[in-house]
Amino acid sequence: MLQQMKHFDVHTPKRRSNINSKAKESYPYYAGYAEAFARDAIQRLSIAGATVLDPWNGAGTTTYAAATMERRAFGFDLNPVMVVVAKAKCASMEDVRKARETLDDLSLRITRTQLKSDAVSPWVGPRAAALIRQLVSVILFPIEEHQEALTLNRIGQAVSLASPSDCLLILAIFRAVKLGAAKSFSSNPTWTKLPVAPEKWTSIGTWRNWISDQMDFLEKIHKEMSENNSIDNKLVDIECASSEKISLVNASVDVVLTSPPYCTRIDYAMATLIELAVLGLSTDDVNSTLRKNLLGTTAIRGAMPERLDAWGMSCNLLLDQVYDHPSKGSKSYYYKNFLQYFDSLYRSIGEISRVTKDGGVVCSVLQGSYYKECQIDLPKIFMEMSLAQRLNLTEMASFDVAQNFGSVNSKSLKYRESVVVSEKVLVLKKV
Repeated sequence: MLQQMKHFDVHTPKRRSNINSKAKESYPYYAGYAEAFARDAIQRLSIAGATVLDPWNGAGTTTYAAATMERRAFGFDLNPVMVVVAKAKCASMEDVRKARETLDDLSLRITRTQLKSDAVSPWVGPRAAALIRQLVSVILFPIEEHQEALTLNRIGQAVSLASPSDCLLILAIFRAVKLGAAKSFSSNPTWTKLPVAPEKWTSIGTWRNWISDQMDFLEKIHKEMSENNSIDNKLVDIECASSEKISLVNASVDVVLTSPPYCTRIDYAMATLIELAVLGLSTDDVNSTLRKNLLGTTAIRGAMPERLDAWGMSCNLLLDQVYDHPSKGSKSYYYKNFLQYFDSLYRSIGEISRVTKDGGVVCSVLQGSYYKECQIDLPKIFMEMSLAQRLNLTEMASFDVAQNFGSVNSKSLKYRESVVVSEKVLVLKKV
């Protein structure tokens, strides 16, 4: 039983949420865990020279911490925005200098023929969109004479090959656009809505100044980071790829440190809709590609996967409860949504086990949630799925979480009282 496991003595994964700490972040991100936790876990579970993997790398806390601790670090994420953010996090001060030179040396002119519809136009207007498209194209596609249609695969390949300095400059563009774009707001903090365009758009010169200001901001952050920790980004390999198809050979990883998207139906693609538009993906493109492929998506993909006994008793009992629930949409939508989530999770755990060495460890941060009054014990489900994939639980730590995204929807309190959920850190050994 979980209660009988050896305690994993580690710093809390919870990130500080005060205003001052957020102001110092290069890319404020609601998901992920604290850097102090990542360092604690890596120090406890590996030695210098070990290989560390995060298959849901997000903003890159794992890969950054590992590389500053002399570990070989691999990170994967399906969202190209997060690949850019994670690579930028690993930029050295030399990379900062290169990014600044690239921006200063760019001499771009906007012609009338370039004032065409673009993915980022609804957010910034046609002239600024033409400027941003030129900037991003020069950074990501510098040798192409005739630009082809920008697809998710093409953008993913480009950001996978991009350097930390390139990604740092793109991050500056992300920040400028996020701050200056026309926006519509939602009560859900993870949802971005298409804007209602203002009557007058900001000038191109102002946009260039804003991007330059963001480079100044990022330079200050990286100077402070370099004073605290030196990084050899040659140790880091971050790519746009799925956790269900990890591009590493069998038994090549010593430690997996990660946190999968929780079973709370948070739409990670919509949360980065503006940044995806900067890279060239329209909202329609995002809906038809990325949203359907991410773990935890709210979109239904189509053909439903087959339920497996190997998913464990807890998972299959939950699926039965959702299927039989009398509330509207439980059988027609929510059951399908949970089914595809657990199918993807199980496949991902299988890949994680495949690339982990015998005797290697998987350390995962997981948080429970609820569907109506039905408890979703994700840590226990993850443990049972892992057991079927040769990963045995050896240590555990538990932390109470008063605020969680599962309680964003106030209508859920119709079925249950507000409760404190538990965030667990599971350490599993490959046998």
